[in-house]
Amino acid sequence: MPPQRGYTIRIFFPDSTPDGLWIVDKPNWSGVAVSCPRTLLNEKRSRPEFSRPGVYLLVGSEDGIIQKLYVGEGDPIMPRLTDHLAKKDFWTRVVFFTSKDESLHKAHIQYLEARLTQIAAQNKVVDWQGPRFSDTLSHFIPLRIC
Repeated sequence: MPPQRGYTIRIFFPDSTPDGLWIVDKPNWSGVAVSCPRTLLNEKRSRPEFSRPGVYLLVGSEDGIIQKLYVGEGDPIMPRLTDHLAKKDFWTRVVFFTSKDESLHKAHIQYLEARLTQIAAQNKVVDWQGPRFSDTLSHFIPLRIC
């Protein structure tokens, strides 16, 4: 296997604190990751990242250890998160992935949702809160997102 090359990521804390919202990106990557505490979701909902399509993880943790996980997708993300605020109480933070340039479309995010679900099921490290996907990936064409 060839040696792995390092890369740089940027983490921006809009609130000047790592306990708040995180915006994470990588140079020469069209994607962006966002991490937001549940308690700040309504306050941050007007940010442009929340109005784009993407895939998200609802994370429930205790003492810094992930206990429960739910993977979903939304187009856009915010209406789904608003629904989960009212109906799912286990989660304390949402992490989602979207694009900076609106290059993700429904098929991309459905693939990512299925792939993240598959990874979570294979690792069996948390109490899974989402639907079960058995062969969901079989109808997707693999794609590389860099």
